[in-house]
Amino acid sequence: HTGNEPNNCPDCSKSFSLSFNLAWHRCTHSGEKLFTCTSCSKSFADKSTFIWHHLTHTSEKLHHCSDCGKSF
Repeated sequence: HTGNEPNNCPDCSKSFSLSFNLAWHRCTHSGEKLFTCTSCSKSFADKSTFIWHHLTHTSEKLHHCSDCGKSF
């Protein structure tokens, strides 16, 4: 909240307060994929896409509708 974002991307004008956020961001420039699915070996650059993909291999449902009772 200080406004100080010392982690600047050398490839573009974005800056980040946390160094690991910069590391993830830099993958958008390099194409590096840090997250690999242990079920099918597919790789992903960002954690959220990896998590959504991983759920395709399980029966876990993240959302439950209180109106109709269905989960998805």
